[in-house]
This record gives sequence, C-alpha cells and structure tokens, in this order.
Amino acid sequence: MEVSRTPMNLRFYAGEAHRATGTVYPGGGPTTVYTVREPIGIVGAITPWNFPLNIPSRKLGPALAAGNTVLFKPSEITPLMGQRLVEALLAGGLPPDAIALVQGDGKAGAAVVGDERVAAVTFTGSTSVGRAIHRASAPNVACNWRWAERTPSSCLPTPTSTLLRRSSSKARSDCRDKPAPAPAASSRSTRSTMRCSTEW
Repeated sequence: MEVSRTPMNLRFYAGEAHRATGTVYPGGGPTTVYTVREPIGIVGAITPWNFPLNIPSRKLGPALAAGNTVLFKPSEITPLMGQRLVEALLAGGLPPDAIALVQGDGKAGAAVVGDERVAAVTFTGSTSVGRAIHRASAPNVACNWRWAERTPSSCLPTPTSTLLRRSSSKARSDCRDKPAPAPAASSRSTRSTMRCSTEW
C-alpha cells in the first residue's frame, strides 16, 4: 500500500491544480468582486518515519499543486526514502526550484519552521515533536499538524487571535499561547485575495 498509494495521491493533487479557482461575488453596479487563489510561498513539510512515501505525498502534492515551493524534511530514520521521492518528482518533470530537501534531526526541523521565509508548516508525527515545532515556528507561520492522537489540527490566523480546531482543550490552550500572525496567511496551500474589477 505504501508504494502503490503514493502515485495515486500525487495524481489526485495534480488534478486538483486544475480546480484551484477563485469565486466571483456580485459587487453591485459596474463592479465585480472576485477572489484569486495565490500561492502562499514556502511550505515547510516535516514527515515521520512510519509512512515515508505516503505521508509526504499527501503534504507535497497539495502544496506543489497550489504553486508553492516546498522545503521537505523527512524523518532522520528514513532519509533515503525522502531523497528517492524528491528524485522521482524531479525525474518526472518537477522544476528543481519547486522543492528543496533538508536532511537531519530535530535541529534541521527547527531550522525549517523557525525561518521567517517559511509561510506555512505541515507536520505529521508525535505530540511532543508537534509542540516543539509549534514553539519554534516563526510568528507569521500558518500551522497544520497531525499529531499522534490522530486528530487533525490547524492554526488559522485571524485579526484578533489564533484558533486551533482540535478535540482537546489542552491543545487549544497551547495554540493560544502563540502570538497571532498577520491575517494574510491561511492553513491552506493557497491564500484567497479579494480583488475588484470594473472591466467585466
């Protein structure tokens, strides 16, 4: 399943790239208001050892399909699997500037999430590492985790606070401890930008 599912994931996200469209809203009068989905920039992806192809494909696929650059850090226990996945993507035609591979232990992961050029972080792994990543991440980073409890978590920046959708109230309090980033970021791989046009 690990090997057969990975290309299926990548094919699915490649198809989603064709559906990443915005929305048009009535603006009243001669004005039309519409959203445009734009890449958010660099996405840090940190993945565990136990599914070294499948989980990265579910993180790299949507980020790349949305037009982002990915800074990929696989587990230090399975570094060769991460390297082979990146090599396969490059051999398949992915532009070399679209992905960067970072190998190493937790210090390498901290460097990925702590860099202010990283606009979003996606992580799957243990709760303790997820908390460490949360503490180390730059204040402007949109967070998306999948911790050991198997409950998806997202930090969604808003103008007044940072919210965490999770079943555990302790996790919600962990997220509130982090300063709210600028409202422009989102937990998705793209950001919707409102634009007005009177030319339509």
